[in-house]
Amino acid sequence: YARYGTKELSLAAIRALEGRNGCLLANHGMIATGSSLEKAMWLAVELETIAKQYYMSLLIGGPVLLSEAQIAETREAFAGYGLQDAKGTSGRQSAAAQPPAAGNRRRTKARVGAPRA
Repeated sequence: YARYGTKELSLAAIRALEGRNGCLLANHGMIATGSSLEKAMWLAVELETIAKQYYMSLLIGGPVLLSEAQIAETREAFAGYGLQDAKGTSGRQSAAAQPPAAGNRRRTKARVGAPRA
């Protein structure tokens, strides 16, 4: 821990960000960076989501950790995840480039703010 506004906190943040675009600072919160504000915000939301998932897993006994072999296998499979050609078979065209199926369209308005009670 380092108190806010101190050189120690700044140095801890610099060390935590080495080779990374985001980090959590104990008792302070998150730092997320990116080449644009949009990318930094995307990372901030992603980091917050993953932190929440981890916290929730702790409430039910903790996460199931993968072996190094399972991690390697998952990374390899994830490299092509969601990528399909125009026929819907495995290919290199992004699924995001495909129009959504009827009845499966995303809302165009984003909801911002705290949930209503």
